[in-house]
Amino acid sequence: MERKLITLLFTAIILAWAGSASAELKTTGSGADMQVDISGFPPNMKSAYGLFKVKCAKCHGLDRTITTLQSGMAPSGSVFDIASIDAYGAKMLRKPDAEMSKQDVKTVNELMRYMLDEAAK
Repeated sequence: MERKLITLLFTAIILAWAGSASAELKTTGSGADMQVDISGFPPNMKSAYGLFKVKCAKCHGLDRTITTLQSGMAPSGSVFDIASIDAYGAKMLRKPDAEMSKQDVKTVNELMRYMLDEAAK
């Protein structure tokens, strides 16, 4: 009886831990049509998401960025974290086709930090 109780308790702990590890960045659609559900975002992040959609989708699907945020892995296979956000922002600032100003990069980077934090919940 004691062994069954320990096994049950252990299983409950594992299930609770596994459930807490899931990404909380809610999305709609799939592939190139993937979007983040921003209904729970604060107003300033909703506004930033509009800029993100326009600027980032010029060169690649939003699914690329969203998947990176959810997985914590960049398309190159490297870890994607706060430092990576700044590095990618600087890279986008140098790309002439991106047509991003320093303020655009700052705004999108703030959104990316927010979404990375949401994905980690």
